[in-house]
Amino acid sequence: MGNGTFISLKKNQIDPEEQLIWEAIKGAAPFFSIITEIELKTIQSNPIKVIEGFVNQNELSEIIKLSEEFPENISLQWIYAQKIYIYIFAELNNLEDKITEENLMLLDKFPALEKKLYENFNEINFFPKELNLYELNANNHSEVISLLGEDLKNDIPIFIKCLSEIMENKPNNSCYVASQQLGGKTKTLNNGASFFVHRKSTWKPWIYASWKKNDLQEKEVALEWIYKSWSKLKRFYPNIHLAQLHCHLNSHEEEITLAFGNRMNELKTLKNIFDPQGILPPL
Repeated sequence: MGNGTFISLKKNQIDPEEQLIWEAIKGAAPFFSIITEIELKTIQSNPIKVIEGFVNQNELSEIIKLSEEFPENISLQWIYAQKIYIYIFAELNNLEDKITEENLMLLDKFPALEKKLYENFNEINFFPKELNLYELNANNHSEVISLLGEDLKNDIPIFIKCLSEIMENKPNNSCYVASQQLGGKTKTLNNGASFFVHRKSTWKPWIYASWKKNDLQEKEVALEWIYKSWSKLKRFYPNIHLAQLHCHLNSHEEEITLAFGNRMNELKTLKNIFDPQGILPPL
């Protein structure tokens, strides 16, 4: 813990006095503790069918609508940079699964999409070079704000229009908006309560901005674009996933509040007990 106390927890052997700590570690650990060791249970790796390619705005709108009816084993990820690129992942528990194939056949109407079969997830390559991303450029600095929200449903056309406006105003080619589809097990399998309070979320978009290192003017412009973009997307995605901690930015307090919601006071209590000197990230 932040106060130097060592604690060891086992999922199926949590004492009542440890329950709150266990729930907070699942979603809020960095604020009051340092995780030094974790034991994971692996699961069977199944083949993955990936449908991917470049699409236009109208096609993205159609594909998002289709994806909100996907079964648990299929999910959509998209990125809007210089162009729009999508990935649709289908875990093949049974190659003859009719529901999976019926859903994937709906994508045949998009001629630019290609289907590829992988033995497991580790073989998949993300973000083709044609997107002209500069995330790995050592001369760039960056920030990202990650959001959470439920299905767009009838708001998809409005969302696409809003997204188009955001991309028209991006300050440089290193800035983009992307999104992952959640739901399924994330939504239904809680494994006990946790401080991740937004399990009803089905989308996790993020806004990424980058600028040349030490260029303070470009940094200011890029951060202004992030905040304006976030403001436009709040109506669709009102909550926050803490992909990064922004203790150094003015948005930190609002992000923390939107991330932990009604469990914020409990987190502050744990912070006071286990990190009274404020050694770990602040709330």
